[in-house]
Amino acid sequence: MGFLPPALSCATLCQGALLGRIWLAHADVVQRMHFLGSRLAVGTTENRLRAHALNSDDVLDERDRVAHQARLDLLLEAGAEGWATIYRSYLDEMTAAYLCCLQGQVLPKGGS
Repeated sequence: MGFLPPALSCATLCQGALLGRIWLAHADVVQRMHFLGSRLAVGTTENRLRAHALNSDDVLDERDRVAHQARLDLLLEAGAEGWATIYRSYLDEMTAAYLCCLQGQVLPKGGS
């Protein structure tokens, strides 16, 4: 890397790459969480409107209430699984970024 000034070392480049990968992982998790939150907001709003319609109906069957509650439980469970998946992916990306930086600093310069 003859075009870089001597003040810039490999450690500085590794740290720059690390910060870039961390920033991209953070941007990804923010976007995914925003999308998940939007979908959960739409789902819970729809669920609440259905509950209101079911409660105002005179001919209400207990099976309708059970089905309604099952839909809400499924929505919340899917939201929790989505949240866990997003953060697991985020932690994997952070770990990969740190490992890449460490490998760049530890591996011998030149031959490999």
